[in-house]
Formats: sequence, structure tokens, C-alpha cells
Amino acid sequence: MSHNSLIKDSLNLSIARFVTLVISILANMLLARFRTLEEYGTYSQILTSVSLLVAFITLGLPNCVNYFLPRVENLQEESEFISTYYIINTVLSLLGGLLLAFMLPFLVRYFNNDLLSNYLFIIILLPWTTVITGSLDSVLVVKQKTKLLFKFRIFHSLSILIAIIGIKFLYLGFYEYMVAFICVETVFAILVYIIVYKKVVFIKLSVNSILIKKIFQFSVPLGLATLVGTFSLEIDKLMIGRFLETETLAIYANAGRELPVTIFSAALVAVAMPKIVRSIHEGEVEKAVMLWGNTVILSYIIVAFFVSIFLVFAPQIITILYSEKYLPGVPIFRIYSLVLLLRATYFGIILNSTGNTKFILYSSVISLLLNILLNYTFFIIFGFIGPALATFTCIIIMNIAQLVYTSKIINIKFLELLPWKKIFKILIINLIFGVMFYYLQKMTIKKFYFNELLSAIILGIAWTGFYLIITKKKFGQIMKRL
Repeated sequence: MSHNSLIKDSLNLSIARFVTLVISILANMLLARFRTLEEYGTYSQILTSVSLLVAFITLGLPNCVNYFLPRVENLQEESEFISTYYIINTVLSLLGGLLLAFMLPFLVRYFNNDLLSNYLFIIILLPWTTVITGSLDSVLVVKQKTKLLFKFRIFHSLSILIAIIGIKFLYLGFYEYMVAFICVETVFAILVYIIVYKKVVFIKLSVNSILIKKIFQFSVPLGLATLVGTFSLEIDKLMIGRFLETETLAIYANAGRELPVTIFSAALVAVAMPKIVRSIHEGEVEKAVMLWGNTVILSYIIVAFFVSIFLVFAPQIITILYSEKYLPGVPIFRIYSLVLLLRATYFGIILNSTGNTKFILYSSVISLLLNILLNYTFFIIFGFIGPALATFTCIIIMNIAQLVYTSKIINIKFLELLPWKKIFKILIINLIFGVMFYYLQKMTIKKFYFNELLSAIILGIAWTGFYLIITKKKFGQIMKRL
């Protein structure tokens, strides 16, 4: 993969994920407005349960695509890997759905929500649809078919949005929406098999036992780390869902929802990963680190700007996205906005690329255990915002641990691993802008009697313009390097 194709595929993937998330946010906006807090809370409980199960049953399989597929040497090996990959995913996800169905009585008691009993069919099928539709990204990225991925993701998101609008237009209830939702997910899961078969490689109904062993040797440590990481992300919702009302969980879930900010960052990581793997495999470690560092600078220029915007205009953004009934979630929204800074890149990317997946597991396990302890402790001390603060703290600790070990593995000093000075400079610039526009907003509302929403829009446009002027040159320079 050339650097030109890296940027091209990154942009294609970024646009696809950005548009997809924008449509998803619009869908959640409508769902939050059309449904009661209890219904949306139930929806969140189902998604949280499925998310944890999927992390458990996939055993890190999505990560193995980036590792194994770039290494295949002919079409036969490619066909064997893809066939094995999808058969394993299909079997595990269907078994996982049955397992979750068996656990339904426990979920009803845990969340103290009898409504969950009405959605057994969702709980059985959603793990399979989630795993299969999610599997397409890595395969098409490695095969440099990001335009096809773009179309798939857009149509998938639009179909869910149309289902929400259609159910509302027909004056149907939440149960009918859930039926429409799982039907859409099922159709697109089937489409994944067709796309891979038609556009990537011939899929055989057979598996390579030797390849299975290699896949699991690589993926199980990562899978356990992914499970631990997912549990760490969801544990705050589990805490809120256990000790507070379903309606409060609905507020927390939406306030803590990821906005389409780290899309470009994730796309850069996804597209750069195979290149980094190849560079390290060829002994060009410094080249791999330099490539990673350049992607990190680009990511922070974008992510830090949006984080500042979210912190300053949090009440207005919550109102626009989910309505005023979700305003109690503003503190959660601000904390999770800060978490975005910790997701501007994948801090374990070098460890993953060098096959040091066990340390990723160990650091994730320690982070999870700490998160469990801090979640409960911070909940007792700080109440509603405690679990969010605990998650933020644990992510910082895990990222630092992974960077320290990365430095040791590739024999590059910690301070030389990433362009820290440039990152710090970007953060300072955004901090200055944030403080300035925070007080400008207060002034325009108090002295000129501006509507809060109107003030946020006008100041946000001005802020964006100034920031583009300041960062345009640096952004262009990094793009040229790539």
C-alpha cells in the first residue's frame, strides 16, 4: 500500500464512518424524542448486554484480519483465511445469542426491568448481526475496497433511520420498532456474506484446522483484552443500570454516547495498521513509529478542537441532540468529551503490530479491576458522575502503561515515541480558545440578551474559522508527509 493510497483510503473510510455516525446520531435523536425514557433505557440495556457478549464470543477475531490478511501470498491462502474467519464468526455469534437468551431472566433481575422479557428475539439474533456486519470493515480496508465499504455503511445507517421515521409515521409502538430494527440488521448481515463472496474472494464451507489454531493463538489474548476493554467501557452503564432507574440509564447512555469525532483517527489507525505491520516485519521500526506519530498529530488537531467545542457548548449540544429532558446528563457528556482525547489514536498499535498481544491483555485486565473498584468507590463519593470519572481515570492509566511497554519493546525512549511537544501545543491552543469562547458566550447572553442556542451557533462558527486559519498550514504539512 502506497502512502497516497493510505491517505485516500483513510479519507474514504473517514467519510464513511463520519456520515454513518451522523446518520446514527440523527437516528438516536429521533429515537430519544419519539420514545419514553423507560423505552430508551430498555434499548440501552439490550445494547449493553449484546456489546459485552460480542466482546466475549468474538475472542479478538476482528483484529486478526489486519494481522493475517496482509500476509497471505496467494488467492488460495486468502480464501482459506476468509472462509475460516467467517465460519468461526457465524458459529460463535449464533451460539452467543442462545447463551444470552438463556441469561435473560438474570438480565431482567439485574436491571430490574420486566420489559426486557418482551425482546427475546432481539437478544437471540442481535449478537450474530452485530458480529457479521462489524466484520466487513477490516476485510474491505485491507483489500483497499473502502468505496464499497462506504456504500454499505451509508445504506445500513439510512435503513435504520428510515425504520425509525416509518414507525413514527405509522403511529406504531416501541415493540414494532424493535421488530423493524432486527429485520434491517438481519438483511445487512446476509448482505455481508454476499459482498465478501462476490467482491473479495470465494468462500468455502470448510475450515483449515491449522489456521484456526494460529488465529486463536493470536486473537485470544487480544479477544480477552477486547472483552476487558468493552467491560471497562460498559461497566459504568452496568453500575447506573443496577443502582439507579431505567430512565436515569437512558440519560447516562445518551450523554456518554460517542460523537463522530474520532472517525478520522480510527480510519487512520485502520488503514495505517497493515502498513505498520509490514514496516515492523521488514525491520523498519523507526519508519513505523514515524508513520504512527504523523497520524497522531493529524488526529489531535481534529479531536482536540471538537473536545473544546463540546466542553464549552455542552448544554446546547445535548438539547439539540436529545432534547431538554436529557440535560441532567451534561456533566457526563463533558467527561466523555475528555475521554475522546484518549481515543485520538490506538495506544497499543505497535504492541498489536509486533504480536505483543499478551501485554495488551494484562494492561486491560489491570485497568478493568481498577475500574470496578473505582466505579463503585466514585459512585459512592460523587454519585451520578462517579462511574464516568472512574472510566476516564482508568483509560489514562492503561494508555500510559501500554506506551511505556511499547517503548521498552522497540527500544525507543518514551519521550521519542510520540511527538509530545506538538501534541501539547495543540492542546494548549484549544484550551486558550475554549476559555476565551466560554466567557464570550457568557457575555453575549448576559449583555446582549442572545438566545443560548443562537449564541453557541454564532460563536461556534467564528471559533471554527479562527482554528482553521491557525491549523491549516500544519495539517497540510502532515498530509504531505503521508
